[in-house]
Amino acid sequence: MNRYKGISHVRLRALHEVPYFSSILTRLQFYESEDVPTVGIDKHGRVYVNVSYFESLTLLEQVGVVVHELRHLLHKHFLRGENLGISSELLNIAGDVEINDSDHMRRMLPDGVLYPESFGWPRGLIFE
Repeated sequence: MNRYKGISHVRLRALHEVPYFSSILTRLQFYESEDVPTVGIDKHGRVYVNVSYFESLTLLEQVGVVVHELRHLLHKHFLRGENLGISSELLNIAGDVEINDSDHMRRMLPDGVLYPESFGWPRGLIFE
């Protein structure tokens, strides 16, 4: 698997947008992957990037997607999902909705992402 090299300008902009995440932003490892339709992260902080998708986004959307993925780690979604015994699909949906449900994230994310209202749910709820 090849490292994704086109990330440095995204990291720099992300450091401006969310400086309080600087420690984790500088440690994430990015890999090219055709196995994911967009971008994904594993519990070890490896970010898998579908290059075609990622490079079709604006810089701010790229930042939003990277920040979204790192927040899966910060919110401990993998551990919380294991503790609840839920499927990886439900884990991803619940995690995505929790992460995307802020005005700051909404400003940065591309069209088509999941929000609580996508399911008729109220805003402001947590993962569980």
